[in-house]
Amino acid sequence: MPITLQNSEIALRACILYEYFDNQPIETSYKNFCGKVGAGAMSFQEFKFWFERFQSGNHDMDEKLESNNLPQVNPEPFEFPSLSDIPEKISEKAWCIRFINFMNGVIPKPESISICELPPKILKMVFEKLESIDRLKIRKVSRLLRSAISQNYIGFKEIKIEVKNDWICLHLDDFVIYYGNLSDSCSVNFKRCKTIIGNSDYMALTLMDLAALLNCPKIILETLQLNLPIELDTVNRVGFFISLQNILHTVKQISTKKIILEELYGDEAVSFIKCFEAVDLEEIYLQRVSETKYPLKEIVNLEQFKRARCFVARGTSYSIPTEHLFKKLTYFEIQVAVFSKQDAVNIKKMLSNSPNLQSCCFHFSRSGITDLATVFHPGHVGGEYANLIYKTYNNIKFVINICTKCFKITRK
Repeated sequence: MPITLQNSEIALRACILYEYFDNQPIETSYKNFCGKVGAGAMSFQEFKFWFERFQSGNHDMDEKLESNNLPQVNPEPFEFPSLSDIPEKISEKAWCIRFINFMNGVIPKPESISICELPPKILKMVFEKLESIDRLKIRKVSRLLRSAISQNYIGFKEIKIEVKNDWICLHLDDFVIYYGNLSDSCSVNFKRCKTIIGNSDYMALTLMDLAALLNCPKIILETLQLNLPIELDTVNRVGFFISLQNILHTVKQISTKKIILEELYGDEAVSFIKCFEAVDLEEIYLQRVSETKYPLKEIVNLEQFKRARCFVARGTSYSIPTEHLFKKLTYFEIQVAVFSKQDAVNIKKMLSNSPNLQSCCFHFSRSGITDLATVFHPGHVGGEYANLIYKTYNNIKFVINICTKCFKITRK
């Protein structure tokens, strides 16, 4: 920098104004300034005064400074960098050209900023304004956005997966996406918009989107529902279930409050439930889960079952040991093949040692009302319906409702 320029206060202040317009932190701007005009041209104290003055909107450079007008700064040792040490993206020649243009009234335009370069708080605010389904789309734009979404993602609360032979329906809260099978491609339908994706498999695409959702560290899942009918094509069905399980196994500490499983085999239901954190699982619902290959008796040994407070098994008969249902569950509902008088006698004994039970219900094809009612009220006379009050030896009261196909108990 020429000596005449170093001795010109207006020129030096113009350099500071230029550094301010470069939009860098004040320390970085001072290093750049010293590298261009010389280390001894101006103290950091004076530089800070003019920099903050310009920052406030006052661009007047003619004021004469007194020492008491300067801001007080801590006298920390400062090593002036050489020009080669300054982390500049442009050469000294280019900087001089830009400065000459600036002195002639040509102010450089600020460089455009990528959305991923926004401060984390601002980025989070932007993503929070979007619907969850839009965040899922944005993740596919670039690797940077995928990473940014994953760090700030507030995911879906309910996910339902419904699998058919030629299509899969993915319910994400109130949104529904259909993945359809075409001969050599895949169709994706969402909000009446249809997109054809060439050389893609509908199951693979569904699993890829599910993996993106479930691998998000900020996901707060309340319900996960899987409907995988047994009558589906065996190859597709088994392949989809194994792939979905692999995804669940790769997710660290995946949790949900409620699991709903429809039309699975017994061993599939047990292995699926095992994938989830036991500490968070509160409710397990089974609908038409087949025991032909694998009896569900083993489900009571799962830590997930032991910690759950609600268990419902409907749609077909189940052989789950009754005594395990009364131990810790708050509510349960189960369909059984036969409900006999001896079953009622066993239940009567267990009610005294069921501290958590609030309500339960047994469904069956048919049973004798009088036989069941006399277990709890010996003087009961027949009828189509029985409504009884039963008090245990430790003074816990229950309401017993009995009809030809249902036996219900409610804590009073």
